[in-house]
Amino acid sequence: MKYNHIYVAGLSRGGSNLVAAVLHNNPAIYSVARRDWNDHRIGGELTNETQLIALLKKKKKSIYFRGGFKKNWSKVQYLLFDKYMEKWQKHWNTKDKKVITVIRNPFAIINSMRRFAAKHDWAGWTQDNKRINKYMTRFTQLLRFAKTEDCIVMFEEFINDKDAVLAKISDKLSIPETPATFRDAFQNGCVHCGDKLESKITDCADASTVLTERKLKFSPSEHYYCPKCKIFTLGYGGFNPYREIVTPKTWQDEMPGALVKKVQKHLDKAFGEKVAGKFLHNQFTIQDLSLIN
Repeated sequence: MKYNHIYVAGLSRGGSNLVAAVLHNNPAIYSVARRDWNDHRIGGELTNETQLIALLKKKKKSIYFRGGFKKNWSKVQYLLFDKYMEKWQKHWNTKDKKVITVIRNPFAIINSMRRFAAKHDWAGWTQDNKRINKYMTRFTQLLRFAKTEDCIVMFEEFINDKDAVLAKISDKLSIPETPATFRDAFQNGCVHCGDKLESKITDCADASTVLTERKLKFSPSEHYYCPKCKIFTLGYGGFNPYREIVTPKTWQDEMPGALVKKVQKHLDKAFGEKVAGKFLHNQFTIQDLSLIN
C-alpha cells in the first residue's frame, strides 16, 4: 500500500511535536518519530517507505517514546513526519505535499529555551547573542515560508481551542477529523501487547536526550503505563499525554527585559515595528502573515 504523506514544519520549542502527537490520535494518521525516519531520508525526502513501514510495524514505533497506543494499520492512510525543517524547503515543491506549518510567538520560544537551559544547566540553549541570532534567522525563514502554505497553525490558538484548529486542519488538508482527546485514543491499549494501559508515577527523564545525558529529572507525575510490558508511554521531553494539553507559562511574566529587547530588535529588522509589536503584545494572527515581506 502506498501512503499519503503529511509534513509538520516547525522549530524547536515551537509546538510541532504537540501537533504531531495529537494528530496521531487519528485512526487514519500514523505520526512517525523523527528519530525513526531520520535513517530513511535524504534532506527532507523519504527514501524508502517500505523499509520504514517494516520498522514501524516491527518495533511499534511512533511519535511516543517507547510505548504508545495500539493502532489498526488497515485504517492508516497517512504517514505524518515531524519535523520538516525550513532548511529542506529548497529541495521540495510543497504544492505536491500536505504541509502543516506551526508558528509560535518567538518571545515565548526564546523564553522557553532560556528556562530549560537555566533549569537543567544546559549550555545548548543558553541565550547568548550568537544563538539568538541563529534562531531568529530560522524563525524569519519559517514565517516567510508559511506565506506560501495553505495549512498554518498558530500554536497559541491550538492551545486555546484544539478542537477548532483540528477541524481547520481536517478541512485544509482534506483528511478525516481527529479525535479531541488523548484519552479516547489510549483506550485502544498498549501498542506492544494490546493490554489496557494504566497510570503510574514517573519523572519521564528518559524521554529527553538532554536529561538522560545529564542524569536529571522532571518532576514526577502520572503517565500512561503498561503493567504487562512494564513500559511508559511518554511524549517528547516534558510533554505528557496523560495530562492532555497544558497551557504554558506566560513569557511576559518572567522573560528578562534585555532578552525581550534583543528578540524585538530582530523582529523589527526582519518585518518592521508593526509585526514586532503584534508579537510583543501576543496579538499576531494568521491574517497578519499578509504583513510579512
